[in-house]
Amino acid sequence: MVRGLTSRARRLGCAFVLAMVAGPLAAIDIVVVASSAEGRSRVVADAVLQASTPHVLTHGGHADGALETERIRRAALVIALGQDAALAVAAHEDAPPMLVALVSRADFEHLRGHWPIPRMTGLFIDHPVERHLRLIRAVLPEAECTGLVLGPQSRTFEADLAPATESAGLAIEHSFAASAGDVVPALERHLARCASALTLPDAVVSHPHVARAALLTSYRMQRPLFAYSRSWVEAGALAALFSTPATVTRDLLDWIDALESPQRLPEPAHASHFELAMNTRVARALGLQVPDEDTLRAAVTAGRHP
Repeated sequence: MVRGLTSRARRLGCAFVLAMVAGPLAAIDIVVVASSAEGRSRVVADAVLQASTPHVLTHGGHADGALETERIRRAALVIALGQDAALAVAAHEDAPPMLVALVSRADFEHLRGHWPIPRMTGLFIDHPVERHLRLIRAVLPEAECTGLVLGPQSRTFEADLAPATESAGLAIEHSFAASAGDVVPALERHLARCASALTLPDAVVSHPHVARAALLTSYRMQRPLFAYSRSWVEAGALAALFSTPATVTRDLLDWIDALESPQRLPEPAHASHFELAMNTRVARALGLQVPDEDTLRAAVTAGRHP
């Protein structure tokens, strides 16, 4: 956290110097809406509202009850935390420009397709495929390929696979699973040819019953599974790269600091900050010498091998 706060302090310092030279930018009235009164959206909302930013942030309530409708209507920009918050704001006539955070890329695309708000952008909670590949490359530097089973939701990443492979220097052998029964056979084929497999967020591929079978397959074939959450690692995956409320807060504050006008919103983007989790028990069982977290983080961030 100190690392993130230090870099943000530098940016705020630069913004202050530029403001002294060119004149300060007008503060933007931003309303933050959570999906519920509890849970991670409320945690992120509270953290963002308590932070120091160049703009004016106020609480717009939460989607499951006390929504500050008039405050939202007058806002220059709304930050909707989670899909329920985004739907609640989008349902308002003449909804203001909106940043949707704490949602996956697939959920954002679905939302934008059904609620075509003229000025809406997203900050996805999931991470680009390239970043996951860099983690795999750092842990398994001799690997030539990794397997990937995509489902109906994670198929949105398919167009990213070729550039991610080129950037990370690790080939991807991928397939599509239309139903839960397709996942394990596809995973077995990939693990027979590749040194590992990667799983991405998807209602079919990540269903609890399917996840359990995938982890058992990984163990049986003695090939590590890389994932996107701490719970996967605790259940038996070797490693994962993921967002937390703290990293989402840092991403949001970076985004807010850089915002110049709600009429010129940045393009939708994946999360920048991330956490790592490693299952040392699985690493020992597979006979792997895994670099420490700082080394892995540096490799993922810089795109270099440890």
